[in-house]
Amino acid sequence: MEPALFEALLKLRRNWLVAVIVSLLLSGALAYAYVSTPAVVHETLKVSRPLYRWTGVLNASAVVTEENPIWEPGERVSLPVYPLDVAPVLEPALSFGILAKSGNVNVTARLRVLYYVSYNGEKLFERTYCVSSISGINRVTLTVPVNVSDVVSRIEEDVAFLKLPRFENGIEVVGDVSYSGTVDGRPVSGKRTLRGNVKLSYGSVYSFTGDVANGTGTYSEAVTFTRSVNRVRRTLFLAGSLLALVLAVVALVLRFRFNPSHDEIKRMRAMAEFRRYGKWISTGRLPESYVHSPPKVEFYSLGDLVETAIDHGKRVIRDPERGLYFFVDGGVLYVFSPKS
Repeated sequence: MEPALFEALLKLRRNWLVAVIVSLLLSGALAYAYVSTPAVVHETLKVSRPLYRWTGVLNASAVVTEENPIWEPGERVSLPVYPLDVAPVLEPALSFGILAKSGNVNVTARLRVLYYVSYNGEKLFERTYCVSSISGINRVTLTVPVNVSDVVSRIEEDVAFLKLPRFENGIEVVGDVSYSGTVDGRPVSGKRTLRGNVKLSYGSVYSFTGDVANGTGTYSEAVTFTRSVNRVRRTLFLAGSLLALVLAVVALVLRFRFNPSHDEIKRMRAMAEFRRYGKWISTGRLPESYVHSPPKVEFYSLGDLVETAIDHGKRVIRDPERGLYFFVDGGVLYVFSPKS
């Protein structure tokens, strides 16, 4: 056993009762800190989750009514531009739907066709040409026929009455949608507006552009989740509690099982001193003539002998056969024996 470890165990044995009491108190305090320190925290947040999707489309098509070399009469076409004399009737169509796994939503759609006359970018008047509406569950499609030739005639009559030198005109299609109901047992409601525009060009052709829109309906809910905390702190508390408990057990074992003899204690201390002062000690043999002849100075510790030798400018000699440490100066034998 190492002398330093032996000395530490010896001190622990001498103070075993204090060590046991302090270790048990420390172990209990650290164990309480370990138990009372939370390992996780619970946090509640409001999050938005998708509930349904909605889609709205406002487009248009026209039916060919006049003979022509391209399309058959009665054929329905969707074109970038429509010849007014071949397909004078435009049919804007509004489609709106709620997409969900389980939904019971009442959808109401209203389609309005308006025409206007403006001067220098500002509308002089706006009139409603026709209005139609429809209701359905989750999805509706509404179509309104618009006789573009008839609208153009009405605009020309109004402009002739006003005697405007220059003017702008146009036709607007406005689709208003409102819905309410339940999706997956949750109440939902909303309103959407889609717009379309009929542009008249040169009095002979017209075109239509309309909105296409979609979106997501969401709902908010409180979500509780756990997050780990204090991992390092709890580990230190637990390790410290266990170490303190082990120290208490070691102190008890040393009290009843560790009982070195006086000679062993002296031997271990002498070994420790030898390691400490080894660089000032050499190995040799004490001559027989000096063993029993005075004068002789005996020391009670190796450290005192080494320090005296240093003061005398001498080196200590270790005689392993006799178990002695000595040096001679001026005919005087300076000696230390671990056995004495």
